[in-house]
Amino acid sequence: MVACQPPWADSVVGPIEAALPMNGPTQMKWLSSARMSGIHPVRVHPGVCIGSISCCGINKWGCAMNYDAMSEEVEVRAEDADFRLPGDLAVPERPIGVVLVAHGSGSSRFSRRNRAVAQRLYQGRLATLLFDLLTAEEHEIDQQTRQLRFDVSLLSDRLTAAVDWVHSESAVASLPIGLFGASTGAAAAMMTAWARPAAVRAIASRGGRTDLAADALPHVETPTLLIVGGEDLPVVGMNRAAQRMLAGPAELEIVPGASHLFEEPGALERAAELAATFFREHLARSLQPESATGAAS
Repeated sequence: MVACQPPWADSVVGPIEAALPMNGPTQMKWLSSARMSGIHPVRVHPGVCIGSISCCGINKWGCAMNYDAMSEEVEVRAEDADFRLPGDLAVPERPIGVVLVAHGSGSSRFSRRNRAVAQRLYQGRLATLLFDLLTAEEHEIDQQTRQLRFDVSLLSDRLTAAVDWVHSESAVASLPIGLFGASTGAAAAMMTAWARPAAVRAIASRGGRTDLAADALPHVETPTLLIVGGEDLPVVGMNRAAQRMLAGPAELEIVPGASHLFEEPGALERAAELAATFFREHLARSLQPESATGAAS
């Protein structure tokens, strides 16, 4: 039925056409974007649009494109602060949770790797919010100084503000919250979980710089999954130490052959699969009865 389907599509939520419903304006938006990018859809099914055969390979999922089609632009802000952070919110049908994605140093919400992970989470019925941790002006400063990207206190304040913002966004307000952090974003996630222990129900990290949140770790009781590349030896050591320091249940998953950026074939797919399974388990367990009723309708 579908000419292009990643190998993990059937393992969690059924065929990819069931996971990526598209119709009307959404389908046309995807088709237009695809053609402008030189990608030609191979099959248009009733209610679904899937990209070219190249989407099956890691780094070629077409994840950013699909995520663009499924998400809407939002603006994350805090009531007591003057910053406004652009973001992309994607909410699948019958969501079981919402995952806030914190990018790593020098990156942004357009991170190809994080959007690939967000795509996988979406297919597991998890809403996702990707947003910039720095304002446009701060990003320009950081490009010159490289200092703000390691200001974990600032980054965690922004992520904490995003957690608070989610509670005011009607589409996801009632959903249990998970945090996914890459590199320095993982440190921000740990500090946010310490600041909002009742709100954050699960944390997953990829190549996390957990050493930058050492003071927070003994206070974090939130279930945590630490995903590290087997070839990323310094970060493996950091995450082994973090696993011992965390107050709550912590799992360490080492992806053999993967480096810090998970660029090796299959590495990012494996990390995304681990994160999706972990969040589905922990966030579905935390789903409020009224939300669960709505999810089943």
